[in-house]
Amino acid sequence: MKICSSDKGFTILETMVALAILSVGMAGVGLMLLASLYADQYGGRTRTAESLVLQEIENLKQQNTTTTPLTNGSATDANAYFAYTWNVSNYKWLDSGQNSGLKQLDVTVGWPLGGACTSATPGQCTNSFSVTTYFQPLTQ
Repeated sequence: MKICSSDKGFTILETMVALAILSVGMAGVGLMLLASLYADQYGGRTRTAESLVLQEIENLKQQNTTTTPLTNGSATDANAYFAYTWNVSNYKWLDSGQNSGLKQLDVTVGWPLGGACTSATPGQCTNSFSVTTYFQPLTQ
């Protein structure tokens, strides 16, 4: 009868090396998941900022300028996380300098990476999103 030799099974050293390799691999996967989570949060905030810009543009475009003149302004969203400003000006034809009857509307939304925007000035926030558009104001 033959006695069992030490060739069968794994040694403790082999097991520890295998666990170390597995741990390094799992740490890499965890870091990739964390980076993906941060990118998704940033994308969500950018989409929210874009939505706020477009909503404010539509609100200002629909204002009847006969009863309420278009003026510059600033505000924050309901949670005071996003700060936005808008500037309304007359658009003049470049070659003649005459008023075209169009309005130029510049809207900027800002937000920080973490926490809330404490200022109504988006330029002081960490991130911002701006849109410029031209429109004919409603007069009736």
